[in-house]
Formats: sequence, structure tokens, C-alpha cells
Amino acid sequence: MDIKVLILVVVYAKSLENSNTILSLNKQTSSDNFDIVIWNNGPDDLESSTYEVINRVDNPSLSLVYNKIVSERDYDYYMLLDDDSRFDEGFLNELYAELCLFKPILNIPSVNVLDEKLYPVGFDDGRFESIASTSIMSGICINRNALDKVKLKYDNYFDTNYALYGVDKSFFIRLFHLYGCCKVSLVGRLHHSLSSHEKESVEKIKYRDYERGLEVGITIRHYPCFYILKQTLEFTFLALRNGRYARIKGVVVGTLLGKHPRCRGRNA
Repeated sequence: MDIKVLILVVVYAKSLENSNTILSLNKQTSSDNFDIVIWNNGPDDLESSTYEVINRVDNPSLSLVYNKIVSERDYDYYMLLDDDSRFDEGFLNELYAELCLFKPILNIPSVNVLDEKLYPVGFDDGRFESIASTSIMSGICINRNALDKVKLKYDNYFDTNYALYGVDKSFFIRLFHLYGCCKVSLVGRLHHSLSSHEKESVEKIKYRDYERGLEVGITIRHYPCFYILKQTLEFTFLALRNGRYARIKGVVVGTLLGKHPRCRGRNA
């Protein structure tokens, strides 16, 4: 039986012609086994004669976007992409062959930034019986059965307390709590742009510092353990030492609220 795979590309403040992800998808040698949906988070409507486009210019959080797509569309696997990832022409063929042969709970591609591999942390290419790793959400391909198990335990697929940062980390924490060890593939390679590796204005840096702080505070509130506490203390100490006070503010707000301010009372 053929495996059905949905590719979800979340686009924000970018035309489809300027999205590295869309340009890479256009070059794929075969995408017959994949359905592609573009979720546009605004601020302007987008149109495409090639792909299905969902316009939601009110910019809902990533967790709500992912939950809505998974709950409304029945597929064997879901591949999640941002709008700024590049991959080789044979990427989808290689991925599909791996899904059919190994049927992993999760496939995590190697994520390179400026030709340096950053993710996943702790593993090289291959197959593993472990998910004791971290990666970013863009490029991962998730088995439907695993998503259903996550929802059964946590009432949703992705933690709706997070808006942007932390959606990926909290999902890996949930999988680890549920499975500990399971079939994981590390197939494919993405070339990605990360904000932490780009030159930004002071205002943008403060914004991202605050968002990172929110992620840390929300995580210690909902997933407390020694390892998370250690990360929180290290993050806070470094922020104090380096004068990154927006991070401190984010940690405090995230811990007290237990969710991102954007996530209060919003539904996709």
C-alpha cells in the first residue's frame, strides 16, 4: 500500500517566488507521492496555480497551524517546512524510499547553516532506536500514529502554549516521554537560514531575545525536570552576565503565564 505524505510549508512575509523552500519543491524530480499545502501567515494574500494555498493573514501561532492541519487531513506522514529551506533535487525520492522501507516514527534531516551541520544534535546520518536528540521543526517528517499517541496523552498534537520558539523542543520532549526509544531515520539534508546566524538590528535582537526567554520560561513551567532546570539556570545566568535583559524578562513572563501571550484565547 502506498504511503501518503503531506508536505506543509508555512510562509510569512514572503512571496512564493522568493521562498527557497518553494523553489526547491519546484525542482523535485518526483512529488507524485506527496501532497503539498502552503499555509500563508500573512501579511498579504498569496495565490498559486501549482499548490494549494491557505491564507490566514492574522498570523496564528505555529502550534495552532500544525494542530489544525493534522486534525483535518488524514495522511500517513506529515512533513513540516518553513519558507527558507533549500534541499537537493532527489530529497523527496530519498525520503519516500526510507519511509516505505523502514517506516520510522520520525525522520530528521541533517540541517546545515553556512555549510555547518547544526541539527540534529548528537547524531549522524543513519537509523536509530532513540529520540534523545533535538532538532528544529523544519524538515522533520512525523508518523501519524505517533502524532495520535501524543494527542491521546496531551490533548493536542503540538503544545499550544508556544507560538513560535519552543514548538519543536516541546514536541521532542513529548515524544521522548512517550517512547524513549523508537525507530528514527536521519535521511536527507537541508540548507537553512537561522536568525541567530544573521546580522540583525538591535530591536530585532531584543525581540528574539524576549521570544527565546518566553520559550525557556514556558518549558520549565510545563516540562520541569533536572535537565530543563539546568538549561534554564544556564540560560538565565548567561543572559545576566551578557546584559541580555530582554531574555530575563521573557523567562519571567513565560514562567508566570505558562504560555506565549499570543496564545491566550486564540484558535486556528
